[in-house]
Amino acid sequence: MQEFSKDICNNCQLPIQETDKYCHACGQKNISGKVTVRGLLNEFFDNYLNLNAKLPRTLFALFFKPGKLTQEYFVGKHQSYLRPIRLFGVSTILFLALLAFQMSKQHFNEDINEIQKNILAEENKRALLTKIDSSFDFAISQTSDLNIESVIDSTLQPFRDMVFHEGRDTDFDTIPVSLFHIGITNSGTVNIKKEDFFTMSGKDLVEKYEVTDFWQRLTVMQTVKVAQETDGFSRYIIGLVPWMLFLMIPFFAMILKLVYIRRKQFYVEHLVFAFHGHAFIFIFLLLFVVPFQILNSVYDNPLIDSVGGKVQMACMIGISIYLFVAMKRFYGQSTRKTLLKFFILFFTYIFIFVAFSALFILASLLLF
Repeated sequence: MQEFSKDICNNCQLPIQETDKYCHACGQKNISGKVTVRGLLNEFFDNYLNLNAKLPRTLFALFFKPGKLTQEYFVGKHQSYLRPIRLFGVSTILFLALLAFQMSKQHFNEDINEIQKNILAEENKRALLTKIDSSFDFAISQTSDLNIESVIDSTLQPFRDMVFHEGRDTDFDTIPVSLFHIGITNSGTVNIKKEDFFTMSGKDLVEKYEVTDFWQRLTVMQTVKVAQETDGFSRYIIGLVPWMLFLMIPFFAMILKLVYIRRKQFYVEHLVFAFHGHAFIFIFLLLFVVPFQILNSVYDNPLIDSVGGKVQMACMIGISIYLFVAMKRFYGQSTRKTLLKFFILFFTYIFIFVAFSALFILASLLLF
């Protein structure tokens, strides 16, 4: 059981009244320092997850009153709802965590391992055939029968054809890897044998294929590393998504500022509107889209895939309608103007998202 302190605040040591529940100077709760398990859990949920009256009130306004949450924030109601950045951060983390779980069910590395297993099996066959040929060559050299060589060749030929696939396109055995170079020369591709690509390290490959330029060596090594560690790269990408969004959303808020420049609103108002819009999208997808993707990846059922596709399409339409209504309510313009600006922002957002995604994927490929 928590006990109230008598004379001073345990945190800042300033005098307080015995009946005060909180310190008037630092805001700490007025207790003796003894905390029960229940009090510890209540503190965690209140301070970090905000599972109190704010959460249902925030979610209700976010889902059923598009644009109102941003309006309420700028009329000074900061304590009634979750703060915009916290709401955005929590929704992003939950969405990406469930998305990462869904991607982990796809077993990318199992496919890579199967390719490696097949390549090694083929290499073993070739090694065996080479040994057999050597043995028969030695036997032929020890006999004077001229017909035995043709008999052995005709016997081994089907096996040779199966192992070496004579007559097929040699490009089938190689994987082209693009070479990146800062400058105007030494660009192009290097064709790496499949058995080398999946069995050798990137460092060994650049030495074997004589890739000397620094950037080209880096791209070859990183390409091989990503191909051999697909699951790890997927998790790495997901871990960088929040950083991409935290850079992209302020940039998108600048576009909102330009589109609504005649409204005389501060940049931070557009920024908060963008945070609330993204929070809604992530929570909405978290509830209605990602669960179907997880079920489909676990059970691989055509019915689940079909229903999930229809639900996903309905969600995209629902999100578009929601954002349009939110824009109309928050910015207070006519339906015609809002619709026009909605389409402008929609296509602009796609362009910004693709551009930022490409930059982050490129950075991830180089840094992974």
